[in-house]
Amino acid sequence: VHSGIQNLRAQEELVDAAFFKVFDLPLIAGDKASALTAPDAVMLTEAVARNYFPDKSSMDQIIGQTLRLTDLEGTNAYRVTAILRDPPATTDLRFDIVRLITPRTQNAYENWNNWASREASIYLHFARPSDAAQLNANFDRFTDARAANCFVSLKAHKTRRLRLEPLKSLHLHNIQTRTS
Repeated sequence: VHSGIQNLRAQEELVDAAFFKVFDLPLIAGDKASALTAPDAVMLTEAVARNYFPDKSSMDQIIGQTLRLTDLEGTNAYRVTAILRDPPATTDLRFDIVRLITPRTQNAYENWNNWASREASIYLHFARPSDAAQLNANFDRFTDARAANCFVSLKAHKTRRLRLEPLKSLHLHNIQTRTS
């Protein structure tokens, strides 16, 4: 992150536009409905916003400011659209900056669509537990159909297992001890 003459490090999370439909995180400034509607939009945590814009006396003054980020997409200007309340220390969601996944993002990461090289956390919200169970039951077939070219010697689902886990399970249990 380039702030004035400083270069700072930050944890960036890439999300889709439905972020607030899954995570009802509180904003200090900005609007949830419009925070992630443009490819140059970026949301900051309160601590990061204060660090990057120390001359601003309120969080509302940071909305609309420009921040330059450097990552695999290169160095690009982003417009601050929201300030998130700092997440509690006990959360598994660790981020300083939140911005949209875009086609440009996907093109910048050489192996974005390669099943053998990408690891990601995807969060879904289901109205009914039965919907989650139905999706879980179809993951092996889905993986075999989509990733067959990546794993010639094995069925793809034997190498890449997709499974839904309740958030409480992810947070309260060690990943090594969960059953699939």
